[in-house]
Amino acid sequence: MKKKSFNNRIHFLTALLLLAVALLFASCGKKEKKEVKEAKQPKEYLAVIDQTSKKIVKVEYNIFSTTTKEAVDELFDALSNYKSEVFTSPFSENLMADGWLFEDGTVSVYFTNDYYDLLITDEVLIRAAIVETICQLDGVSDISFFVDDTPLTIQGNVIGRMDKNSFLYDIAGADQTTSITLYFPDMEGKGLVKINRKVKLDARYTDEQLILEELLQGPKSGDSGVVKRGIPKKTKLLNVVTKDTICYVNLSSEFLEYLEEVPDELTVYSIVNSLCEVAGVRSVEFSVDGVKLEYYRAMACSELLTFNYDLLVSEEE
Repeated sequence: MKKKSFNNRIHFLTALLLLAVALLFASCGKKEKKEVKEAKQPKEYLAVIDQTSKKIVKVEYNIFSTTTKEAVDELFDALSNYKSEVFTSPFSENLMADGWLFEDGTVSVYFTNDYYDLLITDEVLIRAAIVETICQLDGVSDISFFVDDTPLTIQGNVIGRMDKNSFLYDIAGADQTTSITLYFPDMEGKGLVKINRKVKLDARYTDEQLILEELLQGPKSGDSGVVKRGIPKKTKLLNVVTKDTICYVNLSSEFLEYLEEVPDELTVYSIVNSLCEVAGVRSVEFSVDGVKLEYYRAMACSELLTFNYDLLVSEEE
């Protein structure tokens, strides 16, 4: 009886050992999967540029500095010296920051006049990479850009302070989307219908740019029979920038063309209401080919325009 009891104990201990080994391998497997997942979204990083797909990519970087000011210096130095066969730094031999200053949570970045030689698509990506990299620091609230000691101006509009929410990012290895709110005229042209649309995050566009580009594209297949186009087809977005809660929109002259069965105020407020859904935007001012718009066809619009609730006829959830 003692021998049988001893054998039973051996079998029991062997089973426990096998179970422990199995759990250990399972735990290691889970840990590996978790580490792979975290590698795609590093906690500390440099935001660099994938020139092939024109998007921002986060590459892992460990910040060693212990103060915010030192960390700002460290990240700018790391970006300036970043080398890769796949991705590019926002800085290059032809474009280096002339200096930067950290004060009261704001980082000011200075460039020489060569900055204005950049292509507009490259300029947006460069600015986005800098903002994304520096604003990851807890002590940094926003960034201001200067060229020859004056605020950065794009197509006549001053670019104000920017933070990590100023751009919508398309991060490599992540299929990220966001929901935006748009307003289109209803089929009868009597009012505006609210449409929630999912779009892919993209570093090339600010929230305001993304919304205007979606409005210019018009309704999609899922909106058929509910809403119709509110902006003349050939209209182009020349520039949009928000400063002190005012969104300045500059459109091409096609914006003034007649759109059949769409009242002027629905065209104007489809843009105004949509932009006022963006955090930080309270009112909108229009320009056409760089000239402030006093009238949109027969509608006066020289004053700042704010969200118009009276034009809402229904909501599309």
